[in-house]
Amino acid sequence: MITPKELEERDMKLDELEKKIDSSIRFHHGWHKWEEAIIDGEYPVNVRTAIGLKYREAGWDYVYHITSSEHVDRPGLTHFIFSTERLDCKVVGGFYIV
Repeated sequence: MITPKELEERDMKLDELEKKIDSSIRFHHGWHKWEEAIIDGEYPVNVRTAIGLKYREAGWDYVYHITSSEHVDRPGLTHFIFSTERLDCKVVGGFYIV
């Protein structure tokens, strides 16, 4: 698992990413029966998984993530979905699950 020190070495600050994710969750709140965050930047799988683990520890049962270029979309975004129940593959097909 990637550590906060390794994130800082890559010029990525975990706290700043969490603030961006939390802000995006608040913005998208109520759109679906799950919560989601879409943030600028395409972060590597290990970084997204480390962030997802923190949200799992905070109480989310399922955390999914994908970057926009992995989704054959406009590059430059990372998409997280947080849920207390397993979601249908129609919603999270192609996403990584933490």
